[in-house]
Amino acid sequence: MEFEIPQSPYVINEDLIQLFSDEKIYVEADVVDGIIVKFTVVKEITDQSKTITIEFNQIKDDNNSKIHKFMMLEITNPFNRNLEYKANVYLVRYNRWWYNTSTIPVRANLTSYESWPDILLSIVLYDFVLK
Repeated sequence: MEFEIPQSPYVINEDLIQLFSDEKIYVEADVVDGIIVKFTVVKEITDQSKTITIEFNQIKDDNNSKIHKFMMLEITNPFNRNLEYKANVYLVRYNRWWYNTSTIPVRANLTSYESWPDILLSIVLYDFVLK
């Protein structure tokens, strides 16, 4: 079996992104004719016009950090078109199971927030489209 190791630990196959809890990444998106063709994770934002910010966190109780409240995904869209994507989540209570989850489009030049009540070990984002 042959495979190519991705340039970044977050980006797989140039357009699939995996994050674990409490990670924040900056993703530069190469867009050709309105289509996202490649993602590259960068350490800091150098070109705001093409850098998507993605953050995935476990939100805990303010008084007791051992109490889980929910998981939160935050995506900032730098483009002047809506950003749509699909997502799968890895649920801790169903060890080793990936589930499709619903998503909402990230409006042009805005930030979206999505949350889940379950503890999620990881999230995979894919099929990104500008509309």
